[in-house]
Amino acid sequence: MITRELRKQLGLPLTKELVYYPPRYEDKTHSPIAVDDVKVVREFPSYYTLEITLKDCTKKIVHSKYFASMQSPHFLDDMKKDAEAVNAETWFDW
Repeated sequence: MITRELRKQLGLPLTKELVYYPPRYEDKTHSPIAVDDVKVVREFPSYYTLEITLKDCTKKIVHSKYFASMQSPHFLDDMKKDAEAVNAETWFDW
């Protein structure tokens, strides 16, 4: 179970249900999946490596700062802007 202290330590919301957004290469819709459990696998000075257990019983390894950013309401908007910026770049033939 994800404790309140662990949520605080990882910068996660205290009351909101946690979600995981699979990368586009795994799921074209980028639909959120509810998270059942979060476990710290490895601890570094400025971040953690997390093992996340999803509602469908699959497990994912995620960087703690990236997982915390997924909990932001603007996460999908930011991802869409990043994808548009990459697509808008002009490549020149020299």
